[in-house]
Amino acid sequence: MIKVLVIIEDGRGGGALFRIIQIAKMIERQVKTIVLCPYEGERFQNALEHNRIEYRVVNIHKMSKTFWGSLQYLFTFIPDLFRIRKVIKEANPDIVHVNSSSQIKGIVAGRICNKRIVWHMNDTRQPWIIRRAFTVLSNLANGFIYASNASRSYYERSSNISTEQQSVVIPAPVDLNKIDYKERNNRKSRFRVLTIGYINRNKGLELLMGTISNLDTQKYIFDIVGPILKTQQGYYLSLKRLKEKLALRNVNFKGFQTIDGDLLGQYDFYICSSHHESSPIAIWQAMASGMPVISTDVGDVRRIMEDYDCGFISEEFTPEALANLCEKLVSLSNDQYSEKSINARSAAKACFNGESISKSYIRFYSELLGDTQG
Repeated sequence: MIKVLVIIEDGRGGGALFRIIQIAKMIERQVKTIVLCPYEGERFQNALEHNRIEYRVVNIHKMSKTFWGSLQYLFTFIPDLFRIRKVIKEANPDIVHVNSSSQIKGIVAGRICNKRIVWHMNDTRQPWIIRRAFTVLSNLANGFIYASNASRSYYERSSNISTEQQSVVIPAPVDLNKIDYKERNNRKSRFRVLTIGYINRNKGLELLMGTISNLDTQKYIFDIVGPILKTQQGYYLSLKRLKEKLALRNVNFKGFQTIDGDLLGQYDFYICSSHHESSPIAIWQAMASGMPVISTDVGDVRRIMEDYDCGFISEEFTPEALANLCEKLVSLSNDQYSEKSINARSAAKACFNGESISKSYIRFYSELLGDTQG
């Protein structure tokens, strides 16, 4: 059995953490997963316990965009490095799997311990300093997993990755057994629309507010599902003020909710207004439930929409463009709307089903280790 130590420097939440749990459970017969995570992130730790995934909590500091946070990160870099090194020595994994280009301590510690290293890229935008650090340190990794073709393109065009370093694109998986399919139709006078994500500026929620203001409030109800971190309270308050200014009585902030078939089945279609994404698992989950999708042009979403005809991609990042697509979708004939619903489920089965994605992880880990693990 292959043993993998997955390192997380920021445990506050997001799609990457959800993906770690899913993959660990899906491959547990062939791969023993241990997760190293910081004290911050109680919800993630509870989820690890609930799923019976072994983890170690270590006092490490995440990279920050604030001045004082950046200073703290630099001052604690060496002590944190030794803490991570200690866990690697104790766990003695075959592979150290580090998530995100901004989480570089695990890369350095893994190399110090002479371990095989996988660096997992699940974004398509980072500040210049992080991209520069990735370029400098990328030669320390033995292999790369990209959450999307968009991520691969973003990082490989600005790095020193050699042909000897293995790489693969593996999108975020969807557990189809936990999301029932419900065929949608547009025979109704009011549509319930869903968007999911941590409340932050990258999600483009001010763009979504503008979109909603261009639509008939009696025709649509928009629910925004996702937790609000302390660092995003200011942004959240600005969204509430914008909601009041635009008199959007059909917008609801629902906070954190478990994403499952029961929740997804309540909605007619999904909308994504993000500025940047890679492999947005919330969209894939919505598709698995049978929801057509309207989205900005982020990550690999365009390719999926075009290959499977399960929604519309906005050519412009404007409220008017997204609003027009909402109207275009609900104005389809009932047969056309239902066809997009069916296609959405088909796309999720073909591209994001857990079985094929699990095999991709096991194959990549095995290839990285060579003949030692078969």
